[in-house]
Amino acid sequence: MLPLTRKNDIWLALALLLIGICLYFAPGLFTPHAAADSANVLVSIDGETYREVPLRPDTTETFRIPTLYGTNVIHIENGCVSVTQTSCPDKLCVRHGAISRPGEIIVCLPNRVVVTITGSDEEMDTVVR
Repeated sequence: MLPLTRKNDIWLALALLLIGICLYFAPGLFTPHAAADSANVLVSIDGETYREVPLRPDTTETFRIPTLYGTNVIHIENGCVSVTQTSCPDKLCVRHGAISRPGEIIVCLPNRVVVTITGSDEEMDTVVR
């Protein structure tokens, strides 16, 4: 009975090794994608659209947003968007970090700036009736 157990152990080890190799070489199958091809960065001030920029992995752009309440600097790079500078006192929008998926937002309340990623890749998070 001992040889049969060793044979099954070898098959189990090979199966686990094969699964590990598949997971290592195909991480995109099991992780969320950074940005959809149809994703856009929508920047609005006081609820009014200020600018809309396509969000692509190869796009690098930085632009300044002057408002009546202050100034924000938006940076787009590698399919991610972040607020890098702001004139507001708490700087929560800068500390928020980068966003990359449709539905994510960065809000700067003192300057009344909202940065949203829009696109068809939005997943339903919850349903409220």
